[in-house]
Amino acid sequence: MFARRLASLASRPVRLPRARGMGAKTAAEEPQQAFLFGIKPGTYKPEGWEDITVGFYIASFALLVVGLSNRPQTGFREWALDEARTRREREDGGLQSKWGEHYGGLAKFTYEREEIGEPPVIQAPEE
Repeated sequence: MFARRLASLASRPVRLPRARGMGAKTAAEEPQQAFLFGIKPGTYKPEGWEDITVGFYIASFALLVVGLSNRPQTGFREWALDEARTRREREDGGLQSKWGEHYGGLAKFTYEREEIGEPPVIQAPEE
């Protein structure tokens, strides 16, 4: 009995389950007509706003490059170099330099106000 059942199973064709498409066409049903964004190669026509946008992108990039290449040097090495240069100028001019006081950089510009609401005025440098 077992041998007969085994022989009948072996002689039957095997049915493989089909993959469910969930209502969509499969690649075998649809020919090779798919293009990126539905536009065939060689038929693209630029729209009016695209040239203006590209121009603004190029101008913005150029402005960014110029602006970043001309930014002020504000690292600690530049500050230390400016401070040392200012102290050397003070010593060559006969002025004393105190330990712990900054003479270069923004310390050169000291602002004062006479009254509230008035714009600040740069103080005269100490001699």
